[in-house]
Amino acid sequence: TTDPNGRARIESAKMTDQTPATATPAAAAPKKISRWLFEGVFIVLSVMLGFAVSEFGESRRERELARQMLASVQAEIEYNRGALEPFLPFHGDWSKAIDKLDPGAGSGPGIDAFFAARPPIPPGIRQNVPFLRRAAWDTASSTGALRLIDYNLAAALSEIYGLQQYASSTFAAVF
Repeated sequence: TTDPNGRARIESAKMTDQTPATATPAAAAPKKISRWLFEGVFIVLSVMLGFAVSEFGESRRERELARQMLASVQAEIEYNRGALEPFLPFHGDWSKAIDKLDPGAGSGPGIDAFFAARPPIPPGIRQNVPFLRRAAWDTASSTGALRLIDYNLAAALSEIYGLQQYASSTFAAVF
């Protein structure tokens, strides 16, 4: 086919008849670059998806660890509370007996008066002082599981266990 001048239409027909085997290297280069870009983007997206799946799995494991840690600490605190409750009336009676002591009446050491005012240990209590557990707290502290819970909750639990430690050391020093 020719145009009125007889040239332009013939050249465009020749250009469209070219096959990939007869294409010029300049025409093939953009196809290679676009393919490399496509493959590069695909690889980057695949790696990002892999990281996202890995992060999701790690987050799930951390949530489960935090749940286990909180359940263990809660059970331990409930056990300790149950171990302390039978001693409350005993210590209340002891405190009242100490308040009734006459400081000027005795000539011996104060510790003698302290133990003389002690009421009998109630039936059912087998030891002088309660045994308080702290394995769940120590495990949570040493494994870093505390970082997985709210800061204020961790601070409150730390205070509870600090008071338990103080009570245990006081009991151990006195008895």
